[in-house]
Amino acid sequence: MSKLIPQYFSKFTMFISKTVLSNLFFLFAGQGVGTLLLFIATARMAKILGPEGFSVVGFAESIFAFFVCLTNFGLNIIGTREVAKKPQEVCYYGDRIITLKLILGILSYFALFLFVLCLNKPHLIKYVILLYGLSLLPASIMPDWLFQGLDKMHYLSIGLVARTLIFMLGIFSLINKEGQLLQIAYIFFVSWMISSAITVFFYARSYGLPKCKFDFLKQSELFKKAVPIGYSLIVGWIIYYFDSLFLFLRKGEVIASIFMAAQKPILLIASAITLYFNAIFPAMSRAAHNLNESRRIFSLTVGGITAFFLPMIIASMMFSEAFLGRVYGKQFLSSTLFFQFLIWWPWLTLLIGAYSRMIVCFNMEKYIFRISTLTATLHISFNLFMIPRWGGLGACIAKISADLVALFYCHRILSTSLKIPFFEILSIPLISGLGMLLFVYFGHIDEKLFALLGGLGIYIIIFATSIKLFPSWLSLMQRPRLRVFDKIKTEDVAVVMEDVYKSSTL
Repeated sequence: MSKLIPQYFSKFTMFISKTVLSNLFFLFAGQGVGTLLLFIATARMAKILGPEGFSVVGFAESIFAFFVCLTNFGLNIIGTREVAKKPQEVCYYGDRIITLKLILGILSYFALFLFVLCLNKPHLIKYVILLYGLSLLPASIMPDWLFQGLDKMHYLSIGLVARTLIFMLGIFSLINKEGQLLQIAYIFFVSWMISSAITVFFYARSYGLPKCKFDFLKQSELFKKAVPIGYSLIVGWIIYYFDSLFLFLRKGEVIASIFMAAQKPILLIASAITLYFNAIFPAMSRAAHNLNESRRIFSLTVGGITAFFLPMIIASMMFSEAFLGRVYGKQFLSSTLFFQFLIWWPWLTLLIGAYSRMIVCFNMEKYIFRISTLTATLHISFNLFMIPRWGGLGACIAKISADLVALFYCHRILSTSLKIPFFEILSIPLISGLGMLLFVYFGHIDEKLFALLGGLGIYIIIFATSIKLFPSWLSLMQRPRLRVFDKIKTEDVAVVMEDVYKSSTL
């Protein structure tokens, strides 16, 4: 029995640790450092500003993220794909797409200004949102997507790390008391300006400064191609930010800040899972001609990550109060209940991500539009119904409930054609997790650390025993013959970087 766990662990690590290209190394390294710096800055802001000030910053960030989606609107991926195919025309596409994005950025800021005029909030909040919105202009001219197409990911990572580092240093050096919301907005704008200037400098050194080029036929053609991707970005914004935004507007600053504090680390986990799926997407695509290989990738991903993720979820629930108090301070301890609900949401993101990538791999893209529309509609309607009644708890329930329904719909789409043994894949991890959960919460052990160690022991015993009794589960976890990171194309890396871009915006 003791040999089963190392054997299974070996299969899983062999699947995800094949020849990782230098591009992906720079992408994930830059994203990892940037995420860490951003989280440190966020924790510092929460402690200094308090719940009300922290919620204003979070509200401004969510508004900015929405208008960044409108400014980008999928043009980054389209531009990366075109440059990857025709690197000799980098200036041609660079000038035209940057010009188009700049126009969209100006229009987006004008729309943001109209939104602020209609917003029934104090003038200070309006000024903070407008200052945050100024960053749409440097974001629109940033040629990061060009570096993706040119296989120069290190430049892109430098820009990302520079932005988060400047923001963190500005928060630690200049923000030291409540009410400095405008100063934070200025720091945010400066960090985007410097990051944009760095990437433009690297680009100009080889290709010259970007020029404004108005080519209506070509630019309209590029925009039409980008529309479906732009739609998916807006859906992603709804899933990530709509609940906190509506909570701020409906229930006020304090409750919204408590929810945002709980949600921040959860969103980072969800972003990491999304990046993982985009990284293995090329292998999933190559396996689409072989149903057995496709099932193996699906089974190993869902079963494998679930098996390792569930103990972490339970441990996070146990130590959530200590973690949130340490990171944000005692004034955010009421975030604990929200955190304990939301920590399950990245696991649902994992399951939906596996299904959605499989749907794309098997050329069933028409369902992606339906899934995206359904998911966005569920998130909006559930939040509109539950937040007025139950506040932050309603937002947590809405997020989880919406994705549960979306997961059920994804399963229905693929269950007939691929015959994926979904419930069999999850059976052993879920049974083991349930045993750990019951022991931890009903074992009457006062010391949480001992309770956690005992719970992990129970989890491993149930897991190993179940594998011994039901060896068919282990056969589902056979490592695919295809290598995950073998022969990844630049346009595949572009998909990864689109999620890096979304998750790295403050």
